[in-house]
Amino acid sequence: MVHDPALLKALVAAFFDDGPERTYYYDRDIERVVSVAEDHEDAATQELVWQLEADVRGRFVGIPKPRLEETLEEQDAFVESLPPGPMRKRLEALLEVDPDGSKMAKLVTRDREIRPIWREFRSARARSQADEFLSRLP
Repeated sequence: MVHDPALLKALVAAFFDDGPERTYYYDRDIERVVSVAEDHEDAATQELVWQLEADVRGRFVGIPKPRLEETLEEQDAFVESLPPGPMRKRLEALLEVDPDGSKMAKLVTRDREIRPIWREFRSARARSQADEFLSRLP
């Protein structure tokens, strides 16, 4: 099935964003991704929140955030995807002392050498998640 490139791009962005500040939904009626910020103050966002709360027919499908186990598995897979060398050794050592993945998360956002490799890895995984999400929709 061929999907609108804008929809795929929005789904990839939703799967890429694993932070708690925003929640994403797929709107079946308009075939678009919509989001709600935790601090929804504006009228348009409040209207969307009311629609979400009143949705009894399944118009909105939640786009899942990763569980801790999934985040840790993703970090492991990232390190395993790296070629042998100093960067991989450094990350393997970090994973040994990082039970919740927070140290790794900080490192991949701050380290200029690792950051682009991590983003490319995450983008590919987010694309795969978006494709799987769309394939499961009835």
